[in-house]
Amino acid sequence: MTSRILEKLSRPIVGAPMAGGPSTPALAAAISKSGGLGFLASGNKDVALLEQDIRECAQLLRGEPYGVNFFYPQLHRTDPDAVKLLHRLLAKEYAKAGVPQPAIPVVDYSNDFLAKQDVVFAACKEGYGPKVVSSSFGCFTAEEIRKIHSVGAEAWASVTSLEETEVALSRGVDALIAQGHEAGGHRLTWDVCETPTPFSTAELCSMIHARHPDAVLIAAGGIRTARDVKVALSVGACAVSCGSAFLLSHEAGTSEANRAMIAAGGKTLSSRAFSGRIARGIATTFSLSHPDLPCSYPEFSAMVSPLRKIRGYEYCLVGERIELIRPGSAREILDYLEGKHVFPTAPCV
Repeated sequence: MTSRILEKLSRPIVGAPMAGGPSTPALAAAISKSGGLGFLASGNKDVALLEQDIRECAQLLRGEPYGVNFFYPQLHRTDPDAVKLLHRLLAKEYAKAGVPQPAIPVVDYSNDFLAKQDVVFAACKEGYGPKVVSSSFGCFTAEEIRKIHSVGAEAWASVTSLEETEVALSRGVDALIAQGHEAGGHRLTWDVCETPTPFSTAELCSMIHARHPDAVLIAAGGIRTARDVKVALSVGACAVSCGSAFLLSHEAGTSEANRAMIAAGGKTLSSRAFSGRIARGIATTFSLSHPDLPCSYPEFSAMVSPLRKIRGYEYCLVGERIELIRPGSAREILDYLEGKHVFPTAPCV
């Protein structure tokens, strides 16, 4: 297996797609212009906004490559009784916070996947689309991969286990993004109710590389320093994918509240209490006091959303070792990840 896109990069660093605001056209373009590969996150974004982001990113890059990530359609349907139970549980929290509680939401388990595919394919055919299309929470079918190839793009899939790896390779993906337990944001398990494997990024990459030495492997999760990059490349990865490392970048769309939380540091935990799906973020009063919530994504995420601006319910998804995340331009952060830049307050690692 080979990836024409990765082979052309002057840095083996991918800017991981981060849904919910941090991934902006400016950040994706800055990473790509600086020798890495920037990504747009379509996630649960409105289709029209995705189309706007693609056009803006393409204008900034003027022909240089970038990627677009999809949330793959969720097969699991949340138990309605569990949703009602959680709605009653949250009623107490809303009353305590003095905030009106929204009704039980109607959700789209597909995240407009087909419509977003159409937008990306149209952009590719017109010459300004992404050179890579990736999937989170699942894997493209063989037919979908053929369509991606037909418009001149590569198909990448995120995996969290050997089992997911086997399926992704059998379908013909061009590269695997192997996510370890250190990663911030949602764990990318294909089954929303599955308990993620405990493997670190290095362990998972080593296991995949041992079984499939020719697979194009991108290490994702907890990459903070030049040493982390070197470790990932030494265990079979040909590139790394960094998300949290760019949360404090000038170009990121990270909210001021979350920038302050990250700068202050603190403990992270992996829990369903953030959204109903296992995710790693900064521990809050609510997440610490609700360790055993049922599998309930995306309903729970929508039901708890209005509380997230209130102290104790914050929603700041970020990976381990927050203290190593530094503010700066995307180029400075890329230089730091290659050992070519030292931030004034950066630790000697």
